[in-house]
Amino acid sequence: MLTKEGWVWKLGKGHSKLYTQNRCLMPKNGVERVIAMKERLIKALTFAIILAFSVLTGSQPAIAVSLTSNVDGFIRDGLYSLKDGIPDDITEGVAVQVLDVERPSLPFEDRGIIEFALPTIPVPIVQAQLSLNVRSSEQPYPFTIDVFTYTGDGLLSLDDFNAGSFFTSFEYSLEPFITLDVTDVIKDLYANGDDFAGFNFQFAIPSTIAVNGPYLSFNSLEFPPAADLTITSIPEPATVLLFCLGGLPLRRRK
Repeated sequence: MLTKEGWVWKLGKGHSKLYTQNRCLMPKNGVERVIAMKERLIKALTFAIILAFSVLTGSQPAIAVSLTSNVDGFIRDGLYSLKDGIPDDITEGVAVQVLDVERPSLPFEDRGIIEFALPTIPVPIVQAQLSLNVRSSEQPYPFTIDVFTYTGDGLLSLDDFNAGSFFTSFEYSLEPFITLDVTDVIKDLYANGDDFAGFNFQFAIPSTIAVNGPYLSFNSLEFPPAADLTITSIPEPATVLLFCLGGLPLRRRK
């Protein structure tokens, strides 16, 4: 052992280290660097094994993607033209309005339309939730809204008025927001390779009130916050496992 100005050199077989107060401060040759690198790799490998185990036991973290609608508005049939089930007007840049007035004079129906662009996300999808903020409504309550779903195209068109197949209904009675589980719909759209999800909102039963009948409107792109679609997925265990273990061949290099 040699000393120099408070520093201690410890001489060992084939290598040396610089110590102070029994703590190694600096490796002095390539052997020590290799040892340090191996220690770091062991820690990294341990982390990868723990992560892989969590994936295989189903405890891997979920990934949630929140989407804002890319098109919304309503499509009208009737009022100043014949109410015959054939749409007449498209209205964008307003709230998403839903109503159906069956009256002797100027009957009409508005169907609310909302579409979302679907991004590339990890699969499988475990949940999809549609959240709608209510902007305004009118009594009498409660009333029922039918929800139809379809493959969208990112555009609001007259064809959207009759688009979709029946998905679900909800009863409305002055709630400030509506939340719908649309997991099955989104799963099907991704399975088919579709790029847009469309939602069509309609009154289940037309109103016969001549003036100030029931209606419901949602916030929109023009009057935020617009509709939100949150898709939750969990990466495939095998994908994450390969990611964790993919670097092992490199770690074997000397």
